[in-house]
Amino acid sequence: MSMKPIDQSVFRFVPCATCDTDCLCGDQERALRHITGGTWPHGPMTPEQRQWCIEEADRAAEGALKASELDLLPDADLARSVLFAWADYARSQGLL
Repeated sequence: MSMKPIDQSVFRFVPCATCDTDCLCGDQERALRHITGGTWPHGPMTPEQRQWCIEEADRAAEGALKASELDLLPDADLARSVLFAWADYARSQGLL
């Protein structure tokens, strides 16, 4: 019995907004970069996308960001919070 891979992304595919060639960004990162840059072609984030961002920012920031505060942010600021949380997490793990 073969199993289909589960699509983990809550965002639609868009080309990368920041990489010139050989992009390694995942669907989520590409979407977040487009949202923060004002080039996201799919309108405002859906409730599901906002919830994913809130949970991801909280997870990556290891509890330093509060869901109640993140929920009040506009889409671009919420997306930026996830990107910053990812970078902070990578630094805390010695990856950057």
